[in-house]
Amino acid sequence: MSNDPLEDDHRMDEQYANLEDLQRRIVFPDTNLFLHFPPMREIDWLKLANAKSVELVICMTVINELDAKKSDSRLSARAVRAIREIREARNSSGYVRDGVTLSIFNREIRNADFAESLSPDNADDRIVHFAKIYVNEYPDASIAIATGDMGMELRAEAGGASVIVMGQELRLENPQDELSKKYREAITELNSLKNRLPKLSVGTSLPEGTFSIPHAVSFNIEAANAIDCAAEMASIRRRYPKYSKPNKSGPPDYQSVMSSLEILRGTVAEEEWKEYNSKLERFYGQYEKHLDLVKKVKEIRGRAFAFDLWLSNDGNSLASDIDVQISFPENHRVFEKGSKQARLVESLPEPPDPPEQPKPSRFLDIHSNWYYPLTRLEMIPRTSDIASILRNSRYDEWSPEVNVTDGQNSLIHIRLGKLKHGDSIRLGSFLVVLPTEVGIKSFRAKYVVSSSDLPSKMEGDLPFRVGVSNSKPDQSSNQIAVPQPPTDEGQT
Repeated sequence: MSNDPLEDDHRMDEQYANLEDLQRRIVFPDTNLFLHFPPMREIDWLKLANAKSVELVICMTVINELDAKKSDSRLSARAVRAIREIREARNSSGYVRDGVTLSIFNREIRNADFAESLSPDNADDRIVHFAKIYVNEYPDASIAIATGDMGMELRAEAGGASVIVMGQELRLENPQDELSKKYREAITELNSLKNRLPKLSVGTSLPEGTFSIPHAVSFNIEAANAIDCAAEMASIRRRYPKYSKPNKSGPPDYQSVMSSLEILRGTVAEEEWKEYNSKLERFYGQYEKHLDLVKKVKEIRGRAFAFDLWLSNDGNSLASDIDVQISFPENHRVFEKGSKQARLVESLPEPPDPPEQPKPSRFLDIHSNWYYPLTRLEMIPRTSDIASILRNSRYDEWSPEVNVTDGQNSLIHIRLGKLKHGDSIRLGSFLVVLPTEVGIKSFRAKYVVSSSDLPSKMEGDLPFRVGVSNSKPDQSSNQIAVPQPPTDEGQT
């Protein structure tokens, strides 16, 4: 700070002016930008230039090239549009859109003024030279050249100018492609007058149902019964109790009587009973994991429904080379019926097998009815290893067989050779699992259907009306499988 207040105010004014200059960008568009990109008012210049305000400066080289392109059969329409847009902006005090203005940099240039790296015969070099002249006249200005051409980008860098590269997503179709497209559309329209076209429509139905138009089918999801894991485990522990030594004092209990009968039937070593109890403890742990898995699968089933996808030809001619794509909303997972993933949702996992009791050497056989529970307990068969069952039943190992794009959006893609007029065909059966964050509510999938006999693709929405069923859950479908001891043949 100085002692002179007026000098301090002058310095602050200069600082604010410099700050305003930093937020303002001068952009020189090249001719390519006017011929192959959208109109100036449709481009977000503030975002491209990363500035608070932008001034589009049009040099004479661009004006001259646009005038020359008015006689070009392919580019005349775009050149006329660009010149009209420039003239309208000038008549509106340079206004293009909010924060964006336009001006004409009308200067004459001499060949002798060109740097050795630039050629006066090259239009791109002339635009770069105009930008350099502007910098000499306004040294504090922030200047860049906007282009979508690689050649112009390289020439600007060679001339020491900053470059704003236009994204290819903004680039318009080539004029020749547009003409070819219009020609193909005209030919297709002419053929449609000569031949009757097919009329394809996409529909859905309940599983094993018949074709229905959209909005005509409602999919209801039945709520699953909750699992009381503690009660289930208590039942399993009662059904398969651990072995304990008989109680010698007090009245005999059931376990003591059973153990005494075991002694009559034969001798079982204490180590075998200990090993059996250890296996039972592992079985309890495996069964707890099984209940947790059943609980998770039932939670998934509580937000899943099945449907059939149909295609109908209501036109008056054959449809050939049909391509159907159904894209679902984000996180709506879709699986083909019969696939591993769909089976894991539709059926509950099998429970683990209990361990087999140790078998003593027998010298006494008892076949009375009151001894039946012990006989059944001995005859429990051993099946596959529980670890293998749990590993093969993991619900989180789904790898969809339908095409899943980006890991988020499911896409059903089906190709069909031919479909006669008046016919409908079931394209497949599928299972949809709704995302947890959305809940059970209706949604729309988007479809695209094309055929070599149609002039254009058919696009639309496929509505799914989803709700919760008011009926009681099916007890059989929610029943937890429990390992059962086999029944003795001839037992009464």
